[in-house]
Amino acid sequence: MTPRTAKEPSIGRVILLNRGKANVNKADFNESLSAQARTANLVGREITFYLWEEGAKEEDKYKKPKKARVDKNGIAEVKFSLMEYASQPTLMDYFMAKENTTKNFFVTAVYENKKATNKGAVEASDANSNAPKKEDSDGILSKGSEVLGEGWKYVVDAVEKVLTATSIDNQQTEKDSIGGCPRCKNDITLKQIKGICVGKKDKYGKETSLIKDDTFIRSALPYLNEYRKKAGINTCITKAHFLAQISQETKFYDLQERFKYTNPERMRKLFYSYFKQFGTLEKQQIESKRLSDLSLNSANWKEVANAIYGKTHPNGNHNTDKDDGWRYSGKGYKQITWRDNYSSLKSVAKKTFGVDVTWIDNDNPYKLKNNQKDAILSGLAFWKQKNITGVATEISDSAVKIVTSLINPALAGLDERKRFFKKAVEILEVEKCKPKGKINISDENGTVVVVSGTDTKIEKDAFKPTEFSWVMYKTIVFKDMSLKTYYDLEKDNQLPSPDYTTYLSRDTHQTSTSKGKILKHSDKRFGQYNEIPPGEYFLVPGVSGQKYKIYVIDSESKSAASENGIEGPDGSRGGVALHQYSPRFSVGCFTFNSGKNTKPIQDLIDNIPDLPIGDKKPVRFIVEPRKIIESTWDDPSFGTKKWKGI
Repeated sequence: MTPRTAKEPSIGRVILLNRGKANVNKADFNESLSAQARTANLVGREITFYLWEEGAKEEDKYKKPKKARVDKNGIAEVKFSLMEYASQPTLMDYFMAKENTTKNFFVTAVYENKKATNKGAVEASDANSNAPKKEDSDGILSKGSEVLGEGWKYVVDAVEKVLTATSIDNQQTEKDSIGGCPRCKNDITLKQIKGICVGKKDKYGKETSLIKDDTFIRSALPYLNEYRKKAGINTCITKAHFLAQISQETKFYDLQERFKYTNPERMRKLFYSYFKQFGTLEKQQIESKRLSDLSLNSANWKEVANAIYGKTHPNGNHNTDKDDGWRYSGKGYKQITWRDNYSSLKSVAKKTFGVDVTWIDNDNPYKLKNNQKDAILSGLAFWKQKNITGVATEISDSAVKIVTSLINPALAGLDERKRFFKKAVEILEVEKCKPKGKINISDENGTVVVVSGTDTKIEKDAFKPTEFSWVMYKTIVFKDMSLKTYYDLEKDNQLPSPDYTTYLSRDTHQTSTSKGKILKHSDKRFGQYNEIPPGEYFLVPGVSGQKYKIYVIDSESKSAASENGIEGPDGSRGGVALHQYSPRFSVGCFTFNSGKNTKPIQDLIDNIPDLPIGDKKPVRFIVEPRKIIESTWDDPSFGTKKWKGI
């Protein structure tokens, strides 16, 4: 054994505990845990923490790290939200309200090659599974209940302040829980809902309602106002959170889950628990292609749902009929899924609202999309069951994320939920009610533009359609999105529909200037006069004196006029633009193959409001790898190697 020197850095002890409970080794799944590393000779150094569930595979333990610097006392500390770190099967059990959902959690702290793990696990379980069956426990969220992720602040205080927002009994829920604001008591109106559920502003600043048919919500609105207070939706802030979530889930009219999946691979990943039964990747992809093709016709959605939500799915064990996959697919304003959830919410509706409902077996589940009272009651019952009012307490992105985690653990559509919430705060005048927090969506400023490497179409040359044709690459625009958010959503197959779509060519086959100067292309694929390499860039507007309106650069510190706009294998190059004409008139640029028509360029610019520089809203330009075929130039004066997309 080698003795440790006096100055050798070390991690002495790692602790994991729940500060919100008397028994620090117990937690509910909607709480957070504190992890602490006690160190020697590491002051100011960064410790990396990994929270993991007992039974996790070794490669799954070291995902989603959190980091903290060691303070002057030799301690580094971070917080973990169990909602973010529990495994998918565990979360499924929790959100389906299965009894005895209990898991042990550990934390590992790492510094360089040094590693230490806590000895005593924290046991997490469903907060409701062992709740005493007394009226005074109904709806109360415990003081330690936090659903905290990285950067989620001030939630504990907010939860404590809103404890009375959930009724102690069904008689008490009619009372305001915050400050006596007169608007808290006001009914929700159809005008307010239509003002909240709107699309993003167009180039003229106009917003358009996304509610294609208001027949449903018109009929449901009286029931929403009659029962919402008993679900704890009795303040301006809780109304804003509820309406924002429903805006994203159903747009207040689309009460049946859709099963159209144009991308088989995305479908396979989303419903992997179904496809994994087919074994090899090749066989999984054959099945996902079959179901994806079926899904393109809505007449086949029942068959698709019965497959992916059928008995072969781990949560389909309680299905009793071959059509239960479709019968218990997402329905109602909250899009309730799975037979167990329909059954448990039936009991919640009886206990909370005093209403007898029948939502299971035969055609009863279809009431959630056909009967507006059932449709809205199911959503309110879910809100009540998960104690969502207890965390819907402040105006912030963090609060929206917390609320969303209780509704959709995958955080699907989070950006849209934030946007709807911001609109709800405005329409309902929530800030006058003086809840905690403020709107902050600045971390999503910017635009992401993606040039696909695989999603293509063939177009004939704009000038010589009988002689040339080109591969055009789908180019999509996501507004109000940071690069990090794009990658997070893309990784989880949760990207929203793009805000705008066009097509660009990436081939660059110009051989001479308008004055006859020969342009000899580099024999390096990404060299002079050839395409730029795949990667992450910035789009910026052209400056006075430049030929084109929009350019590509590789650093925020550069401008469209920079001669070193892109660093390549043959050195610096500038003037990489997005322009009209065709690939036969491109030396490294992206073309719309539109001939002399500049409208496609202007249409793209109109859909990138963040293009002006200096507004702290960067436009990121992602160029994905693509497949090409290599040949040679007919005339060696133009170069040797020649590349074209396939």
